[in-house]
Parts: sequence; structure tokens; C-alpha cells
Amino acid sequence: PLRVNAFEADETNDALRYLWARNRIMLLSDYNRLAATDEALKAEITALGLQYSLLTEYTAFLGIDSEVRVPQKTHSSSGAVPEPHEWLLIFLLGSMGIFLIYRRYRDGSFTC
Repeated sequence: PLRVNAFEADETNDALRYLWARNRIMLLSDYNRLAATDEALKAEITALGLQYSLLTEYTAFLGIDSEVRVPQKTHSSSGAVPEPHEWLLIFLLGSMGIFLIYRRYRDGSFTC
């Protein structure tokens, strides 16, 4: 037999209480899935999550930052860059223009 009462709590084992709480929450959550959402189990899961600062099905963490961050808009002096489909259209129109100029020059109807 092991006499548990003979031992004192050691602060180096603080993680054990969180491991126990995680295991207990997991066990209660499994029971709650089998039952038709028992409110008592839900309340106990929530209480354990809040007491030990653990994430559960019914608790969540919310991070709040006191610093306000507003993204600064940067303007490019060169303007917008065309998209790939726009480059294709520019290339096709430029090629057609060069072809038409060449054809008129070849036919003799192009004068400068």
C-alpha cells in the first residue's frame, strides 16, 4: 500500500494539475458526446476550462492588443502594373498595329 497522505505537494509538479484537468475535460467531453448534451457536464467542462485556463468546446481564448495598428497606404508613382491577361492584349494590339503599318508601307499607301 502507498500512503498518499504522507506526501506533501511539490511546486515543481504544477503541470500535473493541468494534465489532470485536460484529461478530465477530455473524459467529460466524451461522456457529453454520448449523452444528449447534458447541461451538468457542459457546466463542469466550462468550469474546468475557466479554472485551469484550458480550451474546451465551450470556452475560447481571445487576444486583445492595446496598440492600434492602421495600415498605411503606399502610392506608387509609376502607376499600376498590368495583369497578365492585359499584357497579352497589349501585345496582340501592338502586333496588329505593326502589321497594319508594315502592310500599308509595303503597298505604298503609307506616307510620312
